[in-house]
Amino acid sequence: MTRTLRISNIAPTTTADALASYFRDKGLQLSTGNGKHGIYLVKAEDDNIHATVSFYSDLVCKRALALSYEDRKLDNRLLVLSSNFDGFTVLSEGSQVDIIALHGLNGHAFDSWEFYNRKGYNFMWLRDYLPERFPSARVMVYGYTANAISELGTEQIRSQAAERPLLLVGHSMGGLVIKQALIIAKDNNRYQTILNSVHGVLSLGTPHQGGKGVDNARFVANFLRPFNRNVRMDLIKGLRPDSMILFDLTNEFRKLVEARRIKIATLIESKSTRIGFFRHVRVHSSFYRFLSTLSDTSVCIFQIVDEASAALGVSVERKASINANHINMCKFRNPSDKSLAVAVQVIKDLRGEILPMTTPTLLPHHEFNAPRVQERDPSFMLGSSGIP
Repeated sequence: MTRTLRISNIAPTTTADALASYFRDKGLQLSTGNGKHGIYLVKAEDDNIHATVSFYSDLVCKRALALSYEDRKLDNRLLVLSSNFDGFTVLSEGSQVDIIALHGLNGHAFDSWEFYNRKGYNFMWLRDYLPERFPSARVMVYGYTANAISELGTEQIRSQAAERPLLLVGHSMGGLVIKQALIIAKDNNRYQTILNSVHGVLSLGTPHQGGKGVDNARFVANFLRPFNRNVRMDLIKGLRPDSMILFDLTNEFRKLVEARRIKIATLIESKSTRIGFFRHVRVHSSFYRFLSTLSDTSVCIFQIVDEASAALGVSVERKASINANHINMCKFRNPSDKSLAVAVQVIKDLRGEILPMTTPTLLPHHEFNAPRVQERDPSFMLGSSGIP
């Protein structure tokens, strides 16, 4: 259950402090994250205000969702509260560049990027930190469903993206969705504005190469296992062992990236993930049951997507290591997290001249001296035969 709600139909005159007081007056304790009150307001295109509000716990969040019709009134507006983050959620209002982040198989557009603990603290770096470093960027998260994997969100991205530089960020399966969305755009004139806008793709633990020496079906089985209880069943129930299309697009995408000169960066997990067998399988998914027969049935610890699998294999590819396992590599504990400094440096490298940096105010000065991400030819991992 999420701790954060998306709230709409907020009056243009309502402030974050007023919204915070509204919830506190109803006995709903807010998050203590980042020294703020857990409320972030964004002006919508219709001049109304939208917000993301983080609460102390999932139980408090449930109580907020259960507010009556009368209790949802604020400044002569009826607030619309939702835990559904499907589609686009705008987190900041920059006007020069768009950053769109797509989640992995754990499946929630906001929670997938958020660190939290039982003391009411939360830190969602795309909302709580990135806008301060890149004030000219409009930062969004995109929640996709099973239909979005087949349609791959291309139409939705087209409708949302203005004609401005676009940086796409994908964790795990989100990177595969980005890959196919751009391939679809390449073959459809309606989506050329998307391709013209895409200047960079940042992948976090995306298995571009599948598993070396492992057939696709077995690799997918091991790839899904760490998510176990939290995996979004609707995101995988349409997959079949004889049609792993999301894992079979690397060569075509590599050609597209080279032709379009799209900048590529890869963040690689450096810690192993503890995984078990599929104990929480919903029996209606025949493919999920099939995966259970392929994967190991014992608990084990290993690196889910290693460097050889995560690397796209283009001539110039920025790479950096994140001190986390596959599930947690897209979550950072606080503004001083060294892995966050690495991720921000990669984004700075990708969008350097288009995303002007502000003077850092939250991260201690010495943290910004992280080594610059090196650019290197990834063919060293493939031997003399080159790219397969």
